[in-house]
Amino acid sequence: MGRKESLISGFPDKLKRSTSSPELVYRISKEHYAVRGSSALRDPESPVFTLTTDTGERITVCREDPTGRRELSEHAIVTAVYSEPSSGGVVVPTGLVFVRFRESIKAESKRQALERAGYRLVQLLAYAPNAAWVEAASGDIAEALRNIGRLEELDAVENVEPQLLSKRASK
Repeated sequence: MGRKESLISGFPDKLKRSTSSPELVYRISKEHYAVRGSSALRDPESPVFTLTTDTGERITVCREDPTGRRELSEHAIVTAVYSEPSSGGVVVPTGLVFVRFRESIKAESKRQALERAGYRLVQLLAYAPNAAWVEAASGDIAEALRNIGRLEELDAVENVEPQLLSKRASK
């Protein structure tokens, strides 16, 4: 197993887009990987594309180096990239997961249940008090994705979906 494979080994092979649309499933890309941070690549060899998160973090999507010689800094955070089978487009998970409870349930009131499921609240939404962004308590992106089923099983949950970033489409 190469270095890239060992770095993304904890990521699930398949990822549902959301609880409300379980038919849309992304599959882990064997041809791509993502590197988080602006100085993580020692030899930034023509990335497929670069994303910037809401917090300003840079994520570079690269093609797999078949020679295995691409150098990553020791601080590199490598994450899996997923592809949508019908379009071939790729998406990068951020580790954040959106959780929406029934309309009458405030997300804040579910803090302990979320913690028991292995997640922590990251952001409550003023415009949607029944929804929140969460992440794995450990901060691990792969863990957040692997354990989405725990969130779906919580009482009063209506929808769960991982945050997935993609390249902007040209108009």
